[in-house]
Amino acid sequence: MHVPWFIVAGVLAGTAPPVASAPAVSAVRAGWRLTVSEQQLQQLLAELGHPRFAVREAATKRLSKLDSRHLPALVERYRSSGSYEMKRRIRCIIESMFYLDQIRGREGFLGIEILQQVLPGLTDPVTGQATQGVVVRAVKQGLAGARAGMQDHDIVVSFDRRPIPGDPTPAGFVKMVSLHPPRSSVELCVLRPAKVPGTVTLTIKGNPAEALEGARLEPLPAGLTLKGIRVVTVVPGSPASALELRPNQIIHALGGRELAGPGGLRILRNAVSSAQPGDTLGLAVSELCVVWLKVTLGARPPEFTTAADKAEAQARFLTWWQDQGGELLLRSPDSRPDAVSAQPPAPANPVAEAPSIIP
Repeated sequence: MHVPWFIVAGVLAGTAPPVASAPAVSAVRAGWRLTVSEQQLQQLLAELGHPRFAVREAATKRLSKLDSRHLPALVERYRSSGSYEMKRRIRCIIESMFYLDQIRGREGFLGIEILQQVLPGLTDPVTGQATQGVVVRAVKQGLAGARAGMQDHDIVVSFDRRPIPGDPTPAGFVKMVSLHPPRSSVELCVLRPAKVPGTVTLTIKGNPAEALEGARLEPLPAGLTLKGIRVVTVVPGSPASALELRPNQIIHALGGRELAGPGGLRILRNAVSSAQPGDTLGLAVSELCVVWLKVTLGARPPEFTTAADKAEAQARFLTWWQDQGGELLLRSPDSRPDAVSAQPPAPANPVAEAPSIIP
């Protein structure tokens, strides 16, 4: 299993393309959002009341993309407007802007998909001490991790020169990342399997049934395309040490036969125990190489938010909206109340199809 810690947050967007009568608005980036001049803002607000539906939709779309510094002006226009449709549009714009401001840009973000359980029993390449690592299932292109050179199957063993917290889940690692703001520069130490396995020849010495004694071997966790048996520890002076197995190795195949999962471990043990003294076994083995990466953390995109993020943002919005004098029940001309939704418009893609991403 891997970490299912997010929902997709939507952005309000009009469906109609810009029309010829809509003025060109010069916008600049403020962080990750857009900002416009006061004159341009007032022009867009005026277009929310335009007689043409397409113009109103185009203005709504533009306003929804603005930086949250424009919220006070929108709130003021909401208060002063007597038009039901104008109020409804402004409220939706404000709500969308508020959510995106609350959800994105507050915490550092790597943009990697990880396994739900950490990998214990690793050997720290710097200190030589036992440690554990967070296994990267997939790196999402275009985000901070990919830009820094992270790869699928990397095993993160330290973040900003600190070891991964000693718990069985990656929750501590996620917190380490989130405590750093966007644009923070951090250093990651990862163990990376060699892309092309080498060949190791094991020569059976002594009693074959005891040849692997002293070696702790474990299958790689499920959920990875990388398959094999991991060498966790080898006791010095043990029969296994004579086979020249080393910690942080991954055994992929025996004589061309893939070794995957518990079944692969049984195949390896049976092959060794049934051999004769002096027999040799050819193994395809990858070393876990040490790679240091300099990462500039990004801002978490709204589409990679968690259920907890959404609930917290909803609560903050309702409190803030009431403090601004906003109406929770907006009445239409036919007197039917229009309750505030307390959540942004539905995302373009179903939540179930979204990948598992951590900050």
